[in-house]
Amino acid sequence: MNCQWYEQQLANDKIELWTNGRPSPALLAHARECERCAGFVDGELELRASLLELSETSQYAGPSANVKRNLLAELTALAPVPRRRTFALRFAFAAAAVLCLAIGVLYWRSARPQSTPVVAKQPAVQPQPVAPPQPAQSQAAIAVKDDKPVTVASVQRKPASRKPSAKPQTANDFYPVIMCDSLTCDSPTVAIRVELPASPLVNRGGGSSRTVMTDLLVGEDGLVRGVRVLQ
Repeated sequence: MNCQWYEQQLANDKIELWTNGRPSPALLAHARECERCAGFVDGELELRASLLELSETSQYAGPSANVKRNLLAELTALAPVPRRRTFALRFAFAAAAVLCLAIGVLYWRSARPQSTPVVAKQPAVQPQPVAPPQPAQSQAAIAVKDDKPVTVASVQRKPASRKPSAKPQTANDFYPVIMCDSLTCDSPTVAIRVELPASPLVNRGGGSSRTVMTDLLVGEDGLVRGVRVLQ
């Protein structure tokens, strides 16, 4: 159909020529004046009626079992699936699954943090206490044996000496055991007379005494500053 009016109406989107399967009033009015459009409208109405009747008929009457069976047979014949192809597909799927599993295990091992060996801590060594050095005994000091008791005869206190000297100023006949300076001689001293066992050196000159009377000059710090042998 070659109708300029109909084509112009189709080009205009705002105008609907067919509503609910029926021609619009404008199209019917134009079909009364145009024979071509009238024939087109009649043919369109007949075609729509035939399609509607066909759809209603096919809706109530479904295909028979033979038709379905024949269609399936024809489809199988057109695209047969051999058993070899099925086995190949299964083998391919299994190989792909094994490959994915291996890749996952390798990735997990590479991503797992490596544990560092734990080094056992060595126990801290406590420093051993260092004993203070004992004052050096003079060679003239009398050796005392452990098996013989020491007898204290008398105790005499001496005043403190402020002046440093090699010998204590309280008694010049004391033999100094330590150097007496301004610090060690700043405290008062005590003279203790004790009876000590005689040393073999004393009896070497012919003496027979088993004990020796000795005066010890002791400071407040407990250190013996001087020794005086009475016998």
